[in-house]
Amino acid sequence: MKDLGQEARFEHTFQKALFAVGSILIILGTAFAVFNMGGADEQGGLLEALSFGFSAVFFALFSGVMIGVGATLFINGLILGMKGNKVHMLLAFMFFILSLLISAAVISPAQASTFPMLTLFFSGMASAGAFLLSAVIFGFSGLLRLYLSRKK
Repeated sequence: MKDLGQEARFEHTFQKALFAVGSILIILGTAFAVFNMGGADEQGGLLEALSFGFSAVFFALFSGVMIGVGATLFINGLILGMKGNKVHMLLAFMFFILSLLISAAVISPAQASTFPMLTLFFSGMASAGAFLLSAVIFGFSGLLRLYLSRKK
């Protein structure tokens, strides 16, 4: 007879940790972006407009990096569910290219850029960098595994 306490336990895996941390970062980054979208409608002088512009860029950068890295962690959790290290590297590199293209497409009309578009640009750039790093890590882990299997 099975112990009921054993069935109810949550199995901790690295893949589930990637899902959890990625989801938390996406939620926190989105919430921070939503809370900081206000303030553009306030009328003021040149100094206030310039100050709001600098602070909006930094808030968009902070929110975008959290969203981008969170999305990368979540998608890397999905990639780890697939078999094969070459598939991991290929998918991570493809998502790197996709993130770069998304961030370039969002910011291309610079005159029409808004705070959400700037946040999406920074999130795409952060995601692209994180996907490139994960592709390199997948590659190094495959090379290390190959090297260690030949040394035995």
